Amino acid sequence: MSLTRDQKRLLDWPHIIRANRLENCPYDTTAVPVEEYLDRSGDKRFLALNGGMSRCERYGLAFLTPAPIDCPMRDAFETGEISWSEYWDSREILISWEYSMFEESYVSTKLCTARDYSQMARFHLDSKWRKSPLEIKYAVHINKIECDKFMRRDSSKSEADYQAFMRVYERRMKKRAA
Repeated sequence: MSLTRDQKRLLDWPHIIRANRLENCPYDTTAVPVEEYLDRSGDKRFLALNGGMSRCERYGLAFLTPAPIDCPMRDAFETGEISWSEYWDSREILISWEYSMFEESYVSTKLCTARDYSQMARFHLDSKWRKSPLEIKYAVHINKIECDKFMRRDSSKSEADYQAFMRVYERRMKKRAA
């Protein structure tokens, strides 16, 4: 299969350590197995689903898909209006991003389909208990406050972080409940 120039540009990804990761809510916590990145040109956003390790267990895997900030499907995924598998299995463009755990110079990308997900990626999608990314972030904030109180630490910073989160995302979370 011959790739078009646009498809070749889509496949131009550095090693994950060198990639431009955005640590925006809700992807600024390790509790969500999805991260957000900008492509090399810095003008397109992608979500990356953690795929675990490759079969030979020397390479990390992620599955990238374009995800503009104003995409209705992305919003539905983040708020839980659609499930993880509904979002990721519906992606028209998927990129398998493989990188060496030991050698930063090794990166391999290729176009793939939802059938090519690794077992770990499929686990993330098929977990029936999986909350939406915003619900996970909400739970992380609640847990931090409870941990601070349990450890008898000052919880004012965790509570301020929680309040900041709720001011920005409460509208999106309530939209789902309505």
